[in-house]
Amino acid sequence: MRRYLTITESSPGSVGSFSFQVSKTSANNYFINLVLGQSVLEDTSLDLKLSFMAGSLDVPKKFILDGPLKSIAAAIPTVKTGFTGVLAGSFVGTLALGATASLWSIVSFQQFVGYFLFINVEYPPVVELFLSMLQVSFWDILPNPLAALTESLSQDIIAEDEMAVTPYDPPSKFVKYEMNSFFIENGGAIIAVNIMLLVLLGKILLFKRIKALHSNIILVNLKVWMKWNLIARTFLENGIPLSLAIFLQLRIANFERSYLIICFVLAVLSLLYICIFIFFFWRVLLRRDNDHLKKKMVKRMFGTLYEGIALSSVFSKYYYVIILLRGVLLMCLITFFEASPVFQIIPLIFFNISLVIYMLKQVSFENKKFDFIAKLKEVLILMGEILILFLCFNSGSEIYYKIIGYLIVLFLGIALIVEVGYMMILQICEIRQIGRKFKTGWNWIMKAFKSCREENKIEKIKMKSSHRLRTQDLSQSSSELIITPLP
Repeated sequence: MRRYLTITESSPGSVGSFSFQVSKTSANNYFINLVLGQSVLEDTSLDLKLSFMAGSLDVPKKFILDGPLKSIAAAIPTVKTGFTGVLAGSFVGTLALGATASLWSIVSFQQFVGYFLFINVEYPPVVELFLSMLQVSFWDILPNPLAALTESLSQDIIAEDEMAVTPYDPPSKFVKYEMNSFFIENGGAIIAVNIMLLVLLGKILLFKRIKALHSNIILVNLKVWMKWNLIARTFLENGIPLSLAIFLQLRIANFERSYLIICFVLAVLSLLYICIFIFFFWRVLLRRDNDHLKKKMVKRMFGTLYEGIALSSVFSKYYYVIILLRGVLLMCLITFFEASPVFQIIPLIFFNISLVIYMLKQVSFENKKFDFIAKLKEVLILMGEILILFLCFNSGSEIYYKIIGYLIVLFLGIALIVEVGYMMILQICEIRQIGRKFKTGWNWIMKAFKSCREENKIEKIKMKSSHRLRTQDLSQSSSELIITPLP
């Protein structure tokens, strides 16, 4: 086929050296894989000629990796694995040590900034490599029971979607990273986890209805732990990828096959689930003032919604809900506004400006060092977003794109390093305290044991003394009886 097809530059020198391969995908469809030899700095086109037919092939702005960056690209999977390991280890460590506020901060950073990769901007290679490194998700390693149940219905559709252009293709950036639009594939594991947790909570509530178990301390604590510390926090952390799965499915809204209908119904139900939870969280916080939220029992029930926040102002308690809404906004923009990259970025910039002002005026964390880091992080993210906006404007200079790219990586990289570094230092400090706490606890146990032994000795002495007294009393009584004369 290739010998019958010729491709030439519309404007000489606009594309430079290139090669191509042609493969047939269906009866009248052909796939052209264009391999560029150098970066294309402005959108251009190529002339195509096939027998008596002629046409054009649009070539968007595209950056090509050079030698050193190719080596870095090859190492990205290893870096992602290491980063996943750090997050997993930190997750277990911070939960065990109770220093979880910094963990939620780095997870929200990774989820939010990592999805910048899907903004429809042609990034310089260094930016794309950096953002690719953040493409790690705990939810990807979980089993997807919904996908297993619908495998027979989905096989043909997914195979077709991988081989050719179809009506259910996601935006081009998602195609590039081999993602599809189907809700069950993207959000099946997440919604299954949320449903499972709700079912477990329902079982606990049913057990509590049994009269003998109504006040059982284990069930009471399990209910509170499931309802807030697990279900609420799980939703706050998986609401962003779940919303992306919903929007990608709603974007195609196709009812031609049963699998697509199931995906659409699940996406709509999940959207209602997200709206209900966000409303419920907002209502819980709205109905309780800060002084009430600081009470021990209230904090035990609802504390995960404002964990680590000092509650120094009226609106500070809404911080985590606002962070979730920011992530949902990004998912909406990268899904529905592919044709206008500028309108994908500008709303984020305005939102982050408002968020920085809100944090500076309203939010303060209990840990002063973390308070500074959290606010610095948002300022650095805002700077990164503004620089991404500059990439939307064409420039004939490759140096321009390189400078902007390195500045983006600098700002976002500093934010990531500060986040991870602080979390690791916090864990080290807490671990160093473990020895002291263990020693203190051990001393307390030994003192308590010693005290118990002394109390036992005193009890024994008292028992012996009382036994002697009783014996003396008995002997006196019996002697008195003996010497008492008969009347």
